[in-house]
Amino acid sequence: ARALRDETGLAIRLAGCVTDISELKSAQQKLLHLADHDHLTGLANRKRLIEQIGFCKARCRREHDYRFALLFLDFDRFKVVNDALGHSVGDALLVAIAARLEYSSRETDLVARFGGDEFVLLLSDVGTADNVPAVCERVLATLSQPYRLEGQEIYSSASIGVVLCDGEDPRDAEALLRDADAAMYVAKSAGRATYRIFDEAMHRKALDAVFIEQALRADPFEREFELYYQPIVEIDTGGIVGFEALVRWNHPELGFIAPDRFIQVAEETGQIVRLGRWVLE
Repeated sequence: ARALRDETGLAIRLAGCVTDISELKSAQQKLLHLADHDHLTGLANRKRLIEQIGFCKARCRREHDYRFALLFLDFDRFKVVNDALGHSVGDALLVAIAARLEYSSRETDLVARFGGDEFVLLLSDVGTADNVPAVCERVLATLSQPYRLEGQEIYSSASIGVVLCDGEDPRDAEALLRDADAAMYVAKSAGRATYRIFDEAMHRKALDAVFIEQALRADPFEREFELYYQPIVEIDTGGIVGFEALVRWNHPELGFIAPDRFIQVAEETGQIVRLGRWVLE
């Protein structure tokens, strides 16, 4: 627009044009929404989750009695649903799960899809740690109810890892999510459909698992592994009828590593196949 003036220079009217940019503004808003939200479920995405954790950490530093909690959820047997019924049913299940999580949360909480079938529930201002188990139980009960999708009844359950944070906690958002993830795996190994609250022992175990995996991938079998043969004895005759081969790892720095430290890691990473082949040979 520009002003039109008379011979004295006085502005007497405006002349210009108007352009409708509603579609442009709508597209911009959608892009901004997608930057912070998951495209499938409409929940907050990882980027927004980390930002909100940062806001909660800042509030912890300002308010001495403020605490928050992270619930890291992974759904048991989700891959089975995806493989058996197809990705469209899997996506529908994720949308239904997201709706139940939002229903189970307060307005002050944040529900985010972390990736795949992993979700995070950020509980703002939980008060004391004693309040968290009741929330976990409520969420587990809500999620365990059957889902009716495309004419089929589907059952699913979740394993939950929990971390608590107050003003004295030095961990950043990534460290808190890492520890919640570690607690979730402990819950999953405990029988699933349950929850576990993180402690330092879980962190040490997770670090140990990473070290064991790296050491296994370095192909240590010929150099460091040994077999101990335990005889199988027939009680009636006292005769030896066979042997059980027990694998032991003699690490050059750590000495003997017990099987309960490396067998599960070998199974989870696929190294158990190579180890089994070496034992048989």
